[in-house]
Amino acid sequence: MTRQSLMDTISDQTRRALWEVKNVIDAVPQPLWSKEYCGMPLWKHIYHMLHSLDQWYINPRGFEEPSIHEENLNNLDIGS
Repeated sequence: MTRQSLMDTISDQTRRALWEVKNVIDAVPQPLWSKEYCGMPLWKHIYHMLHSLDQWYINPRGFEEPSIHEENLNNLDIGS
């Protein structure tokens, strides 16, 4: 496998994975956003996922907290 084909494959799979993330978020019915799973509301799990994607996967070198972020908002062990 050439370097270019590997980069193309990674790029394609990344687009597909992020498309699936959007589909999952779009499919959440309004009443479930506040439902708790493992002691935290679903919205916080989704925020944790998006925050982690941004921090570690999408922008690892130039990460800055989003303007809506509050301390421990992405921490699933601490309530908000």
